[in-house]
Amino acid sequence: MKREWRVTLIDMKRARLVMRARSTVSGKVLSKTCTGDRRKDCTREAMEWEAKLNSDGHVKAPRLSEARARFEAEYLPSRRKATGEKFESCLNAFAQAIGDPRLDTISERTFSDFSRLYGSKVKPDTGSGTEARQGVPQVGLPSATHSTHAAHRDAEGDQ
Repeated sequence: MKREWRVTLIDMKRARLVMRARSTVSGKVLSKTCTGDRRKDCTREAMEWEAKLNSDGHVKAPRLSEARARFEAEYLPSRRKATGEKFESCLNAFAQAIGDPRLDTISERTFSDFSRLYGSKVKPDTGSGTEARQGVPQVGLPSATHSTHAAHRDAEGDQ
């Protein structure tokens, strides 16, 4: 197996060392910060990253839309319809607020921004008191408890 990627450690006078990978074929450069503080641990981590790059190549993280399609094809078919609708509602809101980023760029800050936007514009439909929130878009399903009680009450009335 030919080594396409070579990884070196670089001390940039920071708290942690930086690993830099360079492709000997294309010249592409990738950087990554070591997770450990000791040079010995970082050397081991650099060797593991180099082996992974040489065996798998550099794989870009999928976009949110690609991951969503895979999620809907592989996970949701084995779940209840209501679960699928709830996931769809949430993912639609996330895509509308954030866009279609690569999965490796989604961070805690991205979720924080989404939560702030989602909470200010959309309130979940709880099945009660929706008249008080006129003009606010409703997302989600009605309360299962409310629906269950209504169905039970109707069933008792038929007897």
